[in-house]
Amino acid sequence: MGTSSQLLLPGNVGREPCQVGKAVKLSVATNQSWLDDEGQRKSVADWVTVTFFEGKVAEFVPRQIHQGDKVLVQARVSESMHQKDGVIHSTTDVIAEDIDLFAPASPRPDQ
Repeated sequence: MGTSSQLLLPGNVGREPCQVGKAVKLSVATNQSWLDDEGQRKSVADWVTVTFFEGKVAEFVPRQIHQGDKVLVQARVSESMHQKDGVIHSTTDVIAEDIDLFAPASPRPDQ
């Protein structure tokens, strides 16, 4: 049995979108920063692979989204569990529903 929840994922595109059959995969880095006990700024990037399935958004991403772009991905998190050979396996997938381009990494020749 699986569960699903909504996710807003602001971040930077880590590499060019990758076409896998009719799906498109996109690597997005989200950044966190904080001050440690000594007042030093610390930061960490979490990488999330997002999958866009067939449709207008999946067609848009490879043409308009590029490495370094700042984006906001609207997605759902899908978690499922299955048993194989007596071992329980869990899977978490981030399935994109929409994407907004906040700021391109560099000017586009077509803009």
